[in-house]
Amino acid sequence: MSLHQKIEPEVVNGIHVNDVQALIQSVASDPAKGATRWRVASSWRERMHSRAQVDGFSIGGQRVERQFAFDVDEPNQLGGANGYANPQEHLLGALNACLIAGIACTSGWLRDPIAAWRC
Repeated sequence: MSLHQKIEPEVVNGIHVNDVQALIQSVASDPAKGATRWRVASSWRERMHSRAQVDGFSIGGQRVERQFAFDVDEPNQLGGANGYANPQEHLLGALNACLIAGIACTSGWLRDPIAAWRC
């Protein structure tokens, strides 16, 4: 083996297994390193339409820059313009995404590839 040979990270389900293991070990040794704080502010646009602005988060006291925006509306039948998913749909989608992320990460950590998942 050459001194300059690059060691490829172990990746299962798109998850970098060594990074997950390092995070678990870090939080196990100091639980404060796993504490998170999320920043999202919403503003009214018109009718039932609002826009949520994500302004990063912190983990273990370290700020992580992230800038995203997403719009929320209601269907016509509830007084909205039906331009975007409503709060309930965003919530259900977020819960599903959380389950899928947990399954993908845990399966990767256990080195058990998954072909597909839907909830």
